[in-house]
Amino acid sequence: MTIMTGVYFTLYILSFLFDKYFIDIGFALKPFFVLNIITFTLIILKRVKISFLPHDFAFTLFLAFYILTSMWAENSLLSLRMTLGISLLFFTYITLRYTFKYIDSELLVNKILFNNAYTIFVCISFLLYIAGMLILDGKFLEYNSNDILGVTVDRLIPRMTGTTTDPNFLALYMTPLFFYLFAKRDKRAGEKLLFLLSIVAIALTLSRGGIISILLTLALYKISKVLTASKITIPRNLIAKSIFIIGTALVLFLILMKTSIGNEIEHMLLKRFNLFSLQRASGRFNIWRNGFLLFQENPLLGIGIYNFIYYNSTLFGDYHYMHNTHLEVLVESGIVGFSLYVIFHLMLLYSIYKLQRTRRHVHVFLIYVSMQLQMTSLSAIINPVWILFLAYTSFVIEKELKKEKRRV
Repeated sequence: MTIMTGVYFTLYILSFLFDKYFIDIGFALKPFFVLNIITFTLIILKRVKISFLPHDFAFTLFLAFYILTSMWAENSLLSLRMTLGISLLFFTYITLRYTFKYIDSELLVNKILFNNAYTIFVCISFLLYIAGMLILDGKFLEYNSNDILGVTVDRLIPRMTGTTTDPNFLALYMTPLFFYLFAKRDKRAGEKLLFLLSIVAIALTLSRGGIISILLTLALYKISKVLTASKITIPRNLIAKSIFIIGTALVLFLILMKTSIGNEIEHMLLKRFNLFSLQRASGRFNIWRNGFLLFQENPLLGIGIYNFIYYNSTLFGDYHYMHNTHLEVLVESGIVGFSLYVIFHLMLLYSIYKLQRTRRHVHVFLIYVSMQLQMTSLSAIINPVWILFLAYTSFVIEKELKKEKRRV
């Protein structure tokens, strides 16, 4: 692969991470839509072939039925918009499959995706965040409910958004990078810095769903390692390192809390993560209750694709999305559509589980689990980074299947 080709693919992958920038033409026309056409045309001319995996067929069948629900949707215009969005995202998925197949080398794909595209994404996100905080200059009341470059002020709390539209989505977008570097054994100095920056970025989003999902995934991973390990070994310097890190963090925290800035940070954190706020889940429980009520009225086939927001605003006076991808699928496509959705995920999860035998793809499993947990508080059925990760996972699975055939 030439340098120019590598640069182009880096920019192509990077375009998926710039969620904030688009042209509104009735739907959000984003840069990667345009690059899809160019990329697909160039790769098709090379006569690259991909293999459709079992979960690909299940994914296609689910999307086809999901689109079909528009036939009985109350608001056909909203259904048409989502149908167009799903069609574009499915084309994106196929294009990404061809792209990774064309690159072919897993090492090179990882370099373009995580080392190149994600590095640029993280750097620009931090530059936008720092510039935004300088503009805010502590005037959170004045800028409340406003987006300033890479920051959004949510209930007087500044939260990092970077190149995305929402801090919760920034946490979701950082998740693949975090777990890829977490699972990588021999990290170079630059990768260690990138790993640290991903942790800081996730923390600065103050995304309860994102942070809890990542911590829960890490906890499940550690528990599974303990349960499956035949012999547990503790590195000699682990205790010393842990005491040093925890001690340093406590000292810095105590010093920071003695300053006026520290008092503001303490107030914001207590406000953001107080128990009452967690119990309310930012109003999501009320939205989910509305969803269950709609599901009870239309259990078999659902209310139709992308019609929850219409029913939620019309019947309940609440103009909010579901903020739960899995529940959204259940309510909008009913038991039939949700069954297809579950079958797709079970087939994908089984293929991901089989990857663990190589012990080189732990990050794929961790990313999948964490993203699915985060989707319980996000509407992300056609999220570009989810599609990017799905295509990457399919590429890795296809590579491992070919290796198994060669061994046989």
